[in-house]
Amino acid sequence: MKKELPIEAHPFVEAYQMRAFELSALQGYDENVVSWLYGKYLNCMYDPTSRELFNYTCYNRWFPNEGATLLNKIAFTTSALIDSGINIIKLSCEMIDHDNYIYGFYNEFFIPHKIAYQDHHFYHDFMIYGYDDVEKNFLSIGYTINRTYEKFEFSFEQFKKSIYLVIENKVSLNFCKVNKRFDFKLNIRELYGELDDFLHSKNRRPSSRLDRIYGLDCEREYINYINMISESGNDIDVRFSRLFMEFKKIMKQRLQYIHENVCKLNDYAITDYDIVVDKAIAIHYLCMKYNIIRKPEELQKAACIQKEIIDKEQEILYDVYKIIREYLGEDKNG
Repeated sequence: MKKELPIEAHPFVEAYQMRAFELSALQGYDENVVSWLYGKYLNCMYDPTSRELFNYTCYNRWFPNEGATLLNKIAFTTSALIDSGINIIKLSCEMIDHDNYIYGFYNEFFIPHKIAYQDHHFYHDFMIYGYDDVEKNFLSIGYTINRTYEKFEFSFEQFKKSIYLVIENKVSLNFCKVNKRFDFKLNIRELYGELDDFLHSKNRRPSSRLDRIYGLDCEREYINYINMISESGNDIDVRFSRLFMEFKKIMKQRLQYIHENVCKLNDYAITDYDIVVDKAIAIHYLCMKYNIIRKPEELQKAACIQKEIIDKEQEILYDVYKIIREYLGEDKNG
């Protein structure tokens, strides 16, 4: 028997694996999910205390609080799991049979296609979306040794070892099911709020963190980061350039969707945003090139282009912001 849940191999966010997982599941479930997601993944933040300095603004993983998914979690110490007699393979297959994606952490030392495989112990996140009971394999997706986000497989036995022989004495598994009763459609008021946050460099969600920087100011901080790396000669983290590149690609799709399905935007907002996307792609390639040839001029170019992006984006998105505001009647309401 083979059970395979719907999966999108190329979700519109791949810079961070943990973000890509939830989108692979949601986008694979129904193409209408994408329009709902246009109300999210809009604002960005800089967090100086995080390994991922640049990210999308925080929200509840997998969106269970909004009702989009049903999420259950189990956590054991490794010894307690072994003593419990729970068959981790049987449990995983049964949860997949009931349409649950499995998300958790395992030891990549035991997982083929991973950089750490048979080389070093590495506790990292994973997602499983199916299994093949004949071949005794689980179906997974994630970043592989090819440095590509792609589908791959590993055996039941390899998975069992990766769970039981972890570096930390804990096992954490999340079972996530897409809520088929949830109405996946764009909330234009939510999108307007996200756009307002982005343009005014803020986050309307409650937060105790005062050191985070949001929106356009976050993008300005990215210029500072590029210049710092250029001066230091260190590697530049290309996840960040990919993040901003994906950010612009999503915005282009979002604007097109609004124009065709919600309210008419000025034509230049659609056509000129292609310039922003092209510039973000150029920055990503310059960062990858810098890591190979180590010429700071490449990053200096990238910093200049990022400044051009911010200027162009302000011009386009403030106009879009005013049109949506008028559509929602915000001007009339003061």
